[in-house]
Amino acid sequence: MGSWLVGQFLSAAAALACEIILTRLFSLSQWYHFAFLAISVALLGYGASGTFLAVTRRRIPLSLLAAGQALGTAAGYLAANFIPFDSFRIAWEPVQVLYMALYYLSLTVPFFFAGLISAVLLERRELPAGRVYAANLMGSGAGCLLSLVLQPYLAGVGSLLACAALAGAGGAAFAVGEGRRWRMGAALTLTLLLGALALRPPAGWEIRLSPYKSLMQVLRHPGARILFQRWNAFSRVDVVQAEGIRSVPGMSLGYMQAPPAQMGLFVDGDNLSPIQMSGSAADLAFLDYLPEAVLFQLRPGADIVIIEPLAGLAVWGALHGGAQHITVLMANPLVWQAVTETAPADANPFRAPNVTVIFGGARSFLQHPGHTYDIVQFPLTDSYHPIRSGAFSLSENYLLTVEAMRAGLHALQPDGILAITRWLQLPPTESVRAGALVVEALAAEGVAEPARHIIALRSWSTCLILAKRRPFTPQEIELVRAFAAARQFDLVTYPGMSEEESNRFNLLPEPVYFRAWQAMLTARDRRQFYHSTPFDLTPTTDNRPFFFHFFTWKQAPEVWQTLGMTWQPFGGSGYFVLIALLLLTLLAGIILVLLPLWLRGGPAAPRRLRAGTLLAFTCLGLGFMMVELPLLQQCILLLDQPTYAFATVLFALLVFSGVGSMMSARMPPALALGGTVLAALALAAGLSPLVHAALGAPLWARMGLTVLALAPAGWVMGMPLARLVSGLQERAPALIPWAWAANGVASVTSSVLATMMALSWGFQAVLVIGAGVYAGAALAGWRLVLLDDQQAHRQDDDAEG
Repeated sequence: MGSWLVGQFLSAAAALACEIILTRLFSLSQWYHFAFLAISVALLGYGASGTFLAVTRRRIPLSLLAAGQALGTAAGYLAANFIPFDSFRIAWEPVQVLYMALYYLSLTVPFFFAGLISAVLLERRELPAGRVYAANLMGSGAGCLLSLVLQPYLAGVGSLLACAALAGAGGAAFAVGEGRRWRMGAALTLTLLLGALALRPPAGWEIRLSPYKSLMQVLRHPGARILFQRWNAFSRVDVVQAEGIRSVPGMSLGYMQAPPAQMGLFVDGDNLSPIQMSGSAADLAFLDYLPEAVLFQLRPGADIVIIEPLAGLAVWGALHGGAQHITVLMANPLVWQAVTETAPADANPFRAPNVTVIFGGARSFLQHPGHTYDIVQFPLTDSYHPIRSGAFSLSENYLLTVEAMRAGLHALQPDGILAITRWLQLPPTESVRAGALVVEALAAEGVAEPARHIIALRSWSTCLILAKRRPFTPQEIELVRAFAAARQFDLVTYPGMSEEESNRFNLLPEPVYFRAWQAMLTARDRRQFYHSTPFDLTPTTDNRPFFFHFFTWKQAPEVWQTLGMTWQPFGGSGYFVLIALLLLTLLAGIILVLLPLWLRGGPAAPRRLRAGTLLAFTCLGLGFMMVELPLLQQCILLLDQPTYAFATVLFALLVFSGVGSMMSARMPPALALGGTVLAALALAAGLSPLVHAALGAPLWARMGLTVLALAPAGWVMGMPLARLVSGLQERAPALIPWAWAANGVASVTSSVLATMMALSWGFQAVLVIGAGVYAGAALAGWRLVLLDDQQAHRQDDDAEG
């Protein structure tokens, strides 16, 4: 028995670690909005495995299934890596739809075999189901932790191959139970081979990045070479040296010298951040011609905190401007390491004596900053992404929310300045939404006239927004006006500004930025203004932190008219990518899960029982993902990094759902079926306050708190499915494969549907909808399974009497 359980443990660990690592590979190779597909492909693989077993009823040796999982992990990655899928070309290359389907399906293979292993073991009567569940859940928990350990040492491809080797080791354990020495030898050979490949992946197996990522564009420069490339659990950082790298966002066109030579730092292949190659005053003279230089004229000798400056251009600006002390908040230590190892000794701003680097999440620090500052700066560190491309529209950013701006204001001295820099877009969107964040933060702090507390100026490409809790003084306004005139920057807004003062240097046909800001600042109903524009300018919050999501359905006619005529096919966001993926997941679920069962023939069961069962299990699949995905996304704020949130939330939900499943038979029906409704509503009401209260605690404490907070929800979420399956075993065993299939298809589609709802309505709304869906499952299950089961028992008692 022990060898079977060891094999199950290793298979489950390999599958969960693979799922989490895939989120990183999706983020690196494509864009962040593909990362959530890791959940979808895993669910599809598990669902298809249940259908395969129900249809074929073939007993495939577990050692061979484990070999399939191991080889499928490697082969699925290779297939996806070499399929020429390009999401930006879908609109004018129909073959890209086929590539997207192949890309998606190739990655389901390891999860298909992992699901078969679990299903076959659960069918074995000689193995206690409770022990099989325990081995599966403990393995899943270990896989969550393993994913965090592997990537810093083996990088992305090596980590995935290590998961394949782990699955191969599970095959060796199964071979021991089967008593087949040759299978054990073959499994060990496969494990050693995959382990060797994990330590040194073959040339040509490297992850292929989207050609539109900044790193790939820079590497096209003649003589470009990578000086540094390293992974940690949540990122890959590259440093590239190339003659053509010159990155000075927002520099005045009045600066007549050539910018100095730089190296480029990239996180996950994007967001070029310049590393200076010299720290001399002459090479840093261009810093006087950046809009942010005005900060150090307004606050000479400032005590400043700079939030996430990446390679440190903003830190150089503060040093050059004469800041007395600079506190740098950096969530990714690998960025600091990359700069330290590649920058010349005199060109590393983080080594300056008056610079203090604090590693950790900025929101956690701002919750309890220790003391207040003269300046809190949110510098511009991400690459320019046209709003029509949609490349960033599905990514959460908890530094660009109303709550983040309020935290920044709280960290200021009474007369301190909050500064935020964003890219200019036409029509005005990104900079106006950033301004809306500041306006709403000031209003939430009790400021009656936010327009008196804000100044904004622009270069040809960026917009700098300054805000204070106190109104700007006439002297400060005059200083900014003089600075803008001397450096040829255009004023966007300041208290009392007229339209004639705008649009003087970086000329546009119309003063669109001034007019957009004036419309926002003077609107009687700002909500009406936010919704009146073609793009959604509603200020983002921690409940809906998608800063780059500007899509509204008003854009749809224009999108359809230009479909196939532009390389940026997705309007104001990547929303249409989600729609395409929703259709793909639904179609794949129907073809791979439901269709085989339908071809086999429907089960012999009363129509009412059959309809109720399918409804109940469909609702369970929808409800589980509508709770899980908002939890994953909300816990990114608490745990600083998506990978930490993914691993911790999955660990808590899976382990405690398993405990709930094993205890479900002993629980009252009302708790077993209805507890999920209360749990989802409790999370909708209580998780956000808990997250904000815990910010500032050590990371290990926040991880522990996350597990404790989600444990009750996970416990009750594991009960309904097990209880309903138990009821079906008594009343209609032939319905069980159909129930699993309905649950699988619903789970796969819900992983995309929940993301779409979060974009539109926020996380709390998705949790409330999830509670409603769980209520539907409880009603259908109660009426059509449990009550029928009780009636059957009463009939049996009457017959005996």
